[in-house]
Amino acid sequence: MAQLPSETVNDTVPKEKTVNAFKTGFYPLSVFDFDLRYLVKYNNYEGFRLGAGGVTNDKLLENVRFGGYTAYGFLDETWKYSYGMDIRLNKKKNVWIGGYYKNDIAELGSYSYLTDARVYSVFEPRLLNITQFYKHRTYTVNFRQEITPKVIGEYKISRSNITQIEDYQFVTETGILSNYVISEV
Repeated sequence: MAQLPSETVNDTVPKEKTVNAFKTGFYPLSVFDFDLRYLVKYNNYEGFRLGAGGVTNDKLLENVRFGGYTAYGFLDETWKYSYGMDIRLNKKKNVWIGGYYKNDIAELGSYSYLTDARVYSVFEPRLLNITQFYKHRTYTVNFRQEITPKVIGEYKISRSNITQIEDYQFVTETGILSNYVISEV
């Protein structure tokens, strides 16, 4: 969220901010690491989407992180946002637990993997071809541990309230749904 438990938590933000900011997607400035993924985007539903987001770093609090983002779509004239926090349970093993809320849109038929949050690209040309989105309000709780310096284990539970933007319906055995709730583990 900046979905922070898994989506923007970055324990490897480099100290050399000008050299590596575009490689990591985070620009450290004082007690806050700005997430460059939210600055400018364009898609067919929102038009231009401008935003800002990030996460606090160890300079503010060593065992607590706050983070989130806010963005505005000029074509749909709507604000989207996320906020939450993580608490470190064990510094030696780098164990964190967090909770976040997200109110945004997503591509119809898409699925977000835990590793998707760690991918950063300055320009995303595929967004130009996406025409169908849905609105969602998602609550997330996650647990994250560094197993080795190169392996991270993460567990995530989320509940999303889905509202369709387009004329899209989900057919079930009991009827046709256009708005529904999804829980994921």
